Parts: sequence; structure tokens; C-alpha cells
Amino acid sequence: MKAKGLIIGMAAIALAAGCKKDDGTGSGNYDSNPPKLFVNGADVLKDTLKFTLSPELYLTFEVEDDRDERTLSMSKLEDGLVYYAGNLINNTAVDISGIDNGQLRFRALEAGTFSFFLTVKDPDEKSSTALVEITALGNLRPQAKMTVQQTGTNSPYEVRINAAGSTDADAAWGGAITQYEYTLEGFYTTTTVRDYIDYIYPEPGRYTIILRVQDNEGAWSEPITKEVVVQ
Repeated sequence: MKAKGLIIGMAAIALAAGCKKDDGTGSGNYDSNPPKLFVNGADVLKDTLKFTLSPELYLTFEVEDDRDERTLSMSKLEDGLVYYAGNLINNTAVDISGIDNGQLRFRALEAGTFSFFLTVKDPDEKSSTALVEITALGNLRPQAKMTVQQTGTNSPYEVRINAAGSTDADAAWGGAITQYEYTLEGFYTTTTVRDYIDYIYPEPGRYTIILRVQDNEGAWSEPITKEVVVQ
């Protein structure tokens, strides 16, 4: 009877040991918290890319959990693709057991705003979700701006037309002004990469100057007009 009781007791201890969970410290216990998921360091990520220059954006996910077994899943997404480890994960789940971080590649198929959820889940069905919202910009037209000053440097009727204040509306995402078109009414039109020109008028008078600027995707701004009085 004693031997039988010893065997039963040992079996109960072994069964209890088998039910213990590991918290990663070797203590044999897991906590009861769900995993945490972050994309680029946030659980709600909003970002922008310039679709017409590059339709892709790289994102980094991080998982905080004491469980090694886990899956990463993604909600359905229209007109956009998300890849992990070279595989498309739209509306699917992938095994990321033992992986605490990784890189995702988002690709927009057209300009617009894209929203999707990423979810990490452990074997106990505990999960957390991160929201990703990406705006894929089409090209935004530049805006022209100029100042005109009568300098009289080489002639009393010399003026400097300065377009340095012109801006590209999407400069923060790679847009840039590449050309300036100056039209001096009644005389000539010139296109140059310089953001200013000096011009000598033949005589005093009232003159009209028209400026347009072009961005690095070939779009021209609306022309602006300025009247200058040369004395």
C-alpha cells in the first residue's frame, strides 16, 4: 500500500509539473497577460508615403510576451498588399513563434488611404491588435511665389526676380521644385533651374512678370503675375 501510494503521489507531482507554464525565467509559470504588439513603436500607427515616387513603405513590428508560440494575422485590405518574409499576408495568419520582431513591406496599388489591423495571438487565444493607417499621396502641384526688387546693379533699370519662396506641397515626401519659368511680358520667356534671374529693362515703365514652377514629377504650378514699376 505504501508503494502504491508513493507511485500515485509521484504521478500527481509529475502531472502538476506538466501543467506548469514557463514565464521565460525558468520558474515554470506564465503570466496571464495577453501579448503586446507594436508597429513602428506604436499600437496605432499613421504614416504617409509618396505613391507616385515610391509605392512601398517598410514597417517594423515588435511583440512583447512571455510565450514563444504565437501567430501574426492581418485583416483584409483592398488595393494594398502587405508582405512578411517575402510572403503575402493579407487576410491570413502566419506563425511567428520565437520571433519578437520583424519587418513588413506595405505596397499601395493606387493613391488613397489604407487601414488594416495586425493581431498577435498566443496559444491561449489571448491577443492584442495594432491599427495601421497609411496615406499614399498622389502628386501635389507646386506653388509659385516671387518678389521683385529694382537693384540697379549694372543698369538703373535692372531688377532681380526672386522665386526662392516657391514651394512644393509634398516636399516632406520627396517632392521638389526643379525648374522656374519666367515670362517678362513683351520681351521673352526663359526656363531655368535657377530660383532667381536678373534682368535689365530697356527703359522706365510698368511691366508684368509671370512665374510658373515645375516639380520633380513634371507638374507645373498655377502661374502667378506681378507688376513692377521700373523708374
